[in-house]
Amino acid sequence: MPRPLPALLFIAACILLGVAWLNADRLRQLAEPQGAIAHSLDCPQLQAGCTFELAGRAFHLKTAEQPQPGQPFELRLRGTARTVSASWRMEGMDMGPNRYRLLASDGQQWSARTALPLCTAARDDWQLWLSIDERLVVVRTTIAHGKN
Repeated sequence: MPRPLPALLFIAACILLGVAWLNADRLRQLAEPQGAIAHSLDCPQLQAGCTFELAGRAFHLKTAEQPQPGQPFELRLRGTARTVSASWRMEGMDMGPNRYRLLASDGQQWSARTALPLCTAARDDWQLWLSIDERLVVVRTTIAHGKN
């Protein structure tokens, strides 16, 4: 008597993959920051840093090292918050889900090891979408494609 278990597992896996594929946009929306933009700014050199204000609180954003495509780097945010997450994007391009949760031991010094998604168009006009206490901040920056 043949064992139907492998065939049933294969069918169940195919169904699950099909459901995930059909709901990919919805899953991406859950993984990425959503909502109205509370603040936007230009920060041409993230390693040098930039300062902005959100809901009466001052924040300073910078990277520990010069960001390079394909290389992880540390993103740092100084300012009072309860939760912070970050996502790298480009205008008019789907960069896929890449949400990073920034961690802080004191609620003031936030950091996460991040990496830029792969960009086959060799563009350098990046956007960092920060979700700070569920308020969206868009930071426009330039990160050269390839090594500087």
